[in-house]
Amino acid sequence: MVDQEIVRIARDRTQLEIAEQSARIREEIERLKAEMNARGVLRSGLTLKRIADICADAIKSRGQLAWQIYFRFLTTSGISHSDTLANELKELVSYHLPEKLGDLKGYVKQNADLVGSPNLYDRLAPELDTARAATLAKVGTEIDLFVHSLRKKEEMKSEGNNSTVVNIYSPVGSIQTGDYAIAHVTQHLDADVRAALSEALNQIAVTLADSNISLPQPKAEIVELVNEGQQEIKDKNSITFHAALHI
Repeated sequence: MVDQEIVRIARDRTQLEIAEQSARIREEIERLKAEMNARGVLRSGLTLKRIADICADAIKSRGQLAWQIYFRFLTTSGISHSDTLANELKELVSYHLPEKLGDLKGYVKQNADLVGSPNLYDRLAPELDTARAATLAKVGTEIDLFVHSLRKKEEMKSEGNNSTVVNIYSPVGSIQTGDYAIAHVTQHLDADVRAALSEALNQIAVTLADSNISLPQPKAEIVELVNEGQQEIKDKNSITFHAALHI
C-alpha cells in the first residue's frame, strides 16, 4: 500500500497543476473563438470540433501530468513493490480523469449551446471518452513497467545481484524508468514562444534553400524535419518530444 500522506501531498500538487492547465485551456479556447469570429465562422460546427480537439489533447496531457507527479513524489519518499501496487497507482491517476470529465466536457457543452448546436455536443462527447480511455491505457502501461521494474529490482536484490535504475526528470517533465524506458512529453507553447519558434524554423528553411550550403547529413532529411516542425506548430499549441534511455 502506498504512503497515504505522500498520496495526499501529490494529489494536492496535481490539483494545482490541473487548475493552471484549465486556465490555459480557457485562454486557448477564447483565442480560437476570436480567430473563428474574425473569419465569420464562430457559430459553426468547425469551431466546436476544434474546441473538442483542444479538450481531447488536454485529457492526454492531464493523464501524463498526474502520473509524473505521483511518480516523482512516491519514488522520492520511497516505495516498494506489492501485488496491488499497479492497481493503486492507476486509481490515483484516474481520480484526476473521472468519467464525467466535468470541466473538459463542460467547455464543449457550453460552446455547443453558444453556437446553437446541442446535438453536435452529443456527437463530440464520445471523442473525449475515447481520449480518456486511450490516455488511461497508455499511462497504465507505464505504471505496469514501473511496478515490474520494482519487482525485478527487489528480486535481484534478494539474490545479491543489484541493478541500477535511472530516473530522469527533464525541464519538460520527462520520466524514464529502468532499461530501455521511453518517455513521451508534450510541451505546451504560449503565443509568444510559438511565434518565436515559427520564425526560427522559417529562417532555417530559407537557409536550407541555398543550394551551396554544406550540411553534416542529407539535406532532404533536415528539410523534412523542419517542415514537420512548422506543420506541428501551425496545427497545434503543443509539441511532442520522444526520448529513450538505454542502459
